[in-house]
Amino acid sequence: MDKIAKEVSHDYSWCYIELPKVIQKKILNFGEQIEKEDLFEEEAEGGLEMDSHITVKYAILTEKVKDVKNIVKKEKGGKVHISKSSIFETDNYDVVKMSVESEDLQRLHSKINNLPHEDKYPDYIPHVTIAYVKKGCGKKYDGNFILNKSFRFKEIFFGNKDGRNYRIILEAVKKATSEVFLRLSEFSKKLFRESSVRGEFWIMDSHVSFADGDIGDMNHNGYVIDHVRRTFCDDDHFDRMDFIDWDGYEKSIMAECGTEHPETYLKNYL
Repeated sequence: MDKIAKEVSHDYSWCYIELPKVIQKKILNFGEQIEKEDLFEEEAEGGLEMDSHITVKYAILTEKVKDVKNIVKKEKGGKVHISKSSIFETDNYDVVKMSVESEDLQRLHSKINNLPHEDKYPDYIPHVTIAYVKKGCGKKYDGNFILNKSFRFKEIFFGNKDGRNYRIILEAVKKATSEVFLRLSEFSKKLFRESSVRGEFWIMDSHVSFADGDIGDMNHNGYVIDHVRRTFCDDDHFDRMDFIDWDGYEKSIMAECGTEHPETYLKNYL
């Protein structure tokens, strides 16, 4: 659990998930396409929601993050699909939003719903707010913005009414994922692919390619393997200036995988 720097005051505590940056950017772009004269400027930032997110539960009474952690400790996250724009109509303004479908968010909401709260909405309708517009203007944006993108989440955020926000990495994710995959970056996994190749190679513009002719008297493949290892292995596990015990490293992977062939174990993840 890490405290994050977002400081926004609320009347209650709440839980939410963040969007991948590429999706967040797209939704902000949708907001920029709303005509300025339609915006209800008393809400958000001149009517535009600049901090795109999906609320999981609002109006929570507890201010203790550990209460939420206890509720979600067996959760493993899940999948979210964002489809197209739709609207909420209120007495004072319309809300232009992106519709969200997620059985996993519904389940998570139901769990957190067991905490003391003052949420008066009977149904949970997950959504991403784009903007607040003047009463009657929402209908012109209903269905206009289409995304049809899915993503997975493995953490939620808890914000109390004092504006303190906390990241909660779901414990079930940690237990379900082998420590080796938490430790290896996508680049370091590449060493298992590249180091399994044998022959004479040249490194050209950071790419490995076969050299013409027979294998020479220099250990070209050894150079390539060493280059790939030093380039793609996590910096926090190896000091690149010192001797690297590759045999010990691979044996530790074998021990964790329970196999003598780590590349076989890893191949479905590479």
